Amino acid sequence: MQSFNVEDMKQDYDTGKDDISMVTFKVDFDKVEKLEDTLKANCSRELKFYKH
Repeated sequence: MQSFNVEDMKQDYDTGKDDISMVTFKVDFDKVEKLEDTLKANCSRELKFYKH
């Protein structure tokens, strides 16, 4: 995450249900897709990304 200059990272364990936690952060628009691909390739859990 450091190499993508992620800012304002927060984790909320109470938002989700069924053992789901939400992580929010800000990253430059041009780095979003590469960050998403990197996280999916290096994480064994199911990840869902919501971008706005």
